[in-house]
Amino acid sequence: MEGLNVAMKSACEEGIFQGIEIPHSNVLVSHFFYADDALFMGDWTKNNIKNLARILRCFHIASGLKVNFNKSTVFGVGASIQETARWALPLGCEPSSLPFNYLGVPVGANMNLKKNWQPVIERFQTKLSCWKAKTLSFCGRVTLIKAVLVDMWCMENIDSIKEELEERGNPLEIVMKKQVNDGKNTFFWLEDWSGKGIFKSSFPALYALEKKKSCMVADRIGSDELKWGWKSKPNNVDQSRELTTIKSWIGDFRTNNRPDKWICTSSPDGDFHVGIIRHNMDTNPNLCNTVLIDWIPEIPIKVICFFWRAAMERIPTTIGLSKRGVQLVDVNCGQCYDTEETNDGFVSVRISLVVALC
Repeated sequence: MEGLNVAMKSACEEGIFQGIEIPHSNVLVSHFFYADDALFMGDWTKNNIKNLARILRCFHIASGLKVNFNKSTVFGVGASIQETARWALPLGCEPSSLPFNYLGVPVGANMNLKKNWQPVIERFQTKLSCWKAKTLSFCGRVTLIKAVLVDMWCMENIDSIKEELEERGNPLEIVMKKQVNDGKNTFFWLEDWSGKGIFKSSFPALYALEKKKSCMVADRIGSDELKWGWKSKPNNVDQSRELTTIKSWIGDFRTNNRPDKWICTSSPDGDFHVGIIRHNMDTNPNLCNTVLIDWIPEIPIKVICFFWRAAMERIPTTIGLSKRGVQLVDVNCGQCYDTEETNDGFVSVRISLVVALC
């Protein structure tokens, strides 16, 4: 494939094959290679297609590697299927239309639609099957979770996160807060972006007059003035009073050119850090109703995970196995044979061992 890569680059430099130039840049894209898969892109001209066929033929003669045209497909962006079929003849490929899947990822589809992400989701679900997760050790699962959390902070289920935190007496605002800049991703009436309350609930008379209930902050507040969109002008006493109050709440706030973003209120730089949230959990017991274990770097992670599982009663003791339906001859401790084997005894023995080793 490296030989074909060199041939395609030379063909583009000599003008034999015309690739696609990325707008507002000098980058020219003609091909993508991954393992033994190839994706060629170029101008929709007959000369371009014939030259591509000649390049692939020369590559076959020089290397002995032949392209399987029976499994290859030609796509014409903005072209009819009849025109695509006619221009696919020089290559001997089957014509097709957008969208299509390349390496399991949809190409040419409108990715703003949720349904077009379904193949990607299903692919991840296949890779992360439940039975495969069960084959991982406990430390392997911890490593996998840490890798995912480091690369992704998803706010897709922010409503459920907010409800759970509020049930524990810790509103979402304690951890995350919306910083409004250009106002293009913040609802004017439906979010507490001002820090004084949701406008929909605080000003019902004005909300009833609003033409666009789901308008953004940028739709109502500009860089130098307020831009209202009323069905009719506020004229009664309640509407006038609410209009005066909402203007005072907005105050001197005006939008700017920076995008809206979520910031971590507990972080000095506003960025989300797992360590800061961990510190909040350690210092605020109401934030987490589960057992907290100090993750000391000097202690091996396997030992810490063992004590955490023991505190959560997840160690497979004889009592724990019997509760899961495992048939055992005897549920007494395998050391003293006098009492039932529980997590408490298990932890006390291991603590003695740790102290003795230290």
